[in-house]
This record gives sequence, structure tokens and C-alpha cells, in this order.
Amino acid sequence: MKSVMNTKAALLVAAALFVGGAASAQELLAYNGKTPAATVATGNDAPALKMDIAQGTKAEGLTFHINVENPNLERVKLYLLDKTGSVLHEELLPAKAHFETRYNLDQLEDGSYKIVLSTRDQEIKRAINIATSVSRSGKVN
Repeated sequence: MKSVMNTKAALLVAAALFVGGAASAQELLAYNGKTPAATVATGNDAPALKMDIAQGTKAEGLTFHINVENPNLERVKLYLLDKTGSVLHEELLPAKAHFETRYNLDQLEDGSYKIVLSTRDQEIKRAINIATSVSRSGKVN
């Protein structure tokens, strides 16, 4: 009986770690092109805050376009955080149903960052990874 209970407990712990790990892995993906909308359940019947992030064109460098759907017309704060959670930028967005902005992150060092939208009742976090890659090629004349 004890062995069965220990096995069940171990399976529950493994399942919790697997689910938590999947969320972390998803958060750490770099954003190439448009990402799916992030929404947060509010626990009531109010429409949820939504955020879409799309990376700009190659000519725009590390520019990210952020579209915010704010159906409740709440005050929304936008934060840019580094990997330690330190606030690099904070901005109060207009209380509009739809708001678009863009940020050029060219000057940031390689690493993991988060864009956070926050209202009184809701919070959305999205990860952005910046990495420099160097490519080499050869040509025979």
C-alpha cells in the first residue's frame, strides 16, 4: 500500500515538473515573425487583455511591434525586464481599446528579456531572446 502511494506521489510530482517545464520552454522561444496572442483569464466575465508581438523586418533591425487589445479600457502598464527581473523601461499606455507601439531593442545585449503588460487585475508576460549570430561563407572564383 505504501509503495502504491509513493508511486502516485512521484507521478504527481513528475507531472507538475513536466507541465512547469513546458511553460518555461515555451516562454524562452525567440520570436521570429508574429506570435500568437497572449491572454490572461481574469476570473470573471470581463474580456481579457490581449497582446500580439511581431518582430519587424530585417531592415528595421531588432524592432518589435506590440499590439494591445484592452476591451475594458483599463490603465495598462508596459514593462521591459531583463533576465534578473530589473525594469529597463516602464510606460503607462493610453486607456484605449486598441493600442499599437514598437520598440527598437538594437542597443540591448544578447540575453533573455520579458515584455510585461499589467492592469489592476491582469498580467501578461512574453519572453524575447536576443542573440547575435555570425555567418561565414566561402566562394570559389
